[in-house]
Amino acid sequence: MINEDKKEFSEETKRNIAKSLEDIKKGRIHKLEDIKKELKLKISS
Repeated sequence: MINEDKKEFSEETKRNIAKSLEDIKKGRIHKLEDIKKELKLKISS
């Protein structure tokens, strides 16, 4: 087993994950396709 598999996330990373999950729960996310349309971007994803 690789030693890195046993490492834990830093406290900052844990806070960022929790904040991101809260954003998702509250609907504060946007689909990439919607953003591209709104900004009239012609990039492939």
